[in-house]
Amino acid sequence: MADFPQWYVAVTDDKLRGSALRAQDPSQTPDLPHDVEDRGKDDGDGELTFYPERYAKTYYPLARGN
Repeated sequence: MADFPQWYVAVTDDKLRGSALRAQDPSQTPDLPHDVEDRGKDDGDGELTFYPERYAKTYYPLARGN
């Protein structure tokens, strides 16, 4: 099994936080928080998919900023 680097970027800017959450594939993401705009047709919205899928549950709270 190959070793892959892991990284974490704290999302503290509200604009970036919304972008990070909207980027996640809707099938892997719970509903967006009430203060984040819905996904639109912008490039990247809904296009970020995690493999294996369980990693999406790890990313979501990091992107929310909590």
